[in-house]
Amino acid sequence: MPFHRWFNRGRPDDGSGPATAASRPPSRRRPDPDTKPEPEPPREPDVPGNPFGVWAAIAAGVLLAAVLIVFLLSNTDPVEVAFLRFKGELPLAIALLIAVIAGTVIALVLAAARATRLRYQARSGRRPPTPP
Repeated sequence: MPFHRWFNRGRPDDGSGPATAASRPPSRRRPDPDTKPEPEPPREPDVPGNPFGVWAAIAAGVLLAAVLIVFLLSNTDPVEVAFLRFKGELPLAIALLIAVIAGTVIALVLAAARATRLRYQARSGRRPPTPP
């Protein structure tokens, strides 16, 4: 209920007479005995999210895992890996998997830092900077 209606509830609309049934909030109107109450609209389920979306995400995850397993099993040739002063041999698939995991961790850390900064700015009332 808007504030002006809540503040003026039970008062006349124009200030010249007593409150009428039309000026009362809907909860205070008396039901007409000749009319049937309107049926309530069907309620949305209380389950958050879309069940189809959950199953689609599970199916995509299983498919991605199967593709990853096939990739790992087909790329077992050893390669020499050098990082800073460390050198060693690893299967190609493992070296690529380590690189992907490291890139994902770096991206997640940067995204979390940005989200934290934006949340702090929103709480303090400052506007976030616009990207160039």
